[in-house]
Amino acid sequence: MDPQAVEPGTAMPDLGVTSTDARDIAAYLFTLD
Repeated sequence: MDPQAVEPGTAMPDLGVTSTDARDIAAYLFTLD
């Protein structure tokens, strides 16, 4: 995922998270209560 593509000028760095990683992270976070 490219933070600059989503929000140009953002201070968030590119963390090297792929779309698959992002989906897996989101799925995990939704399991937390």
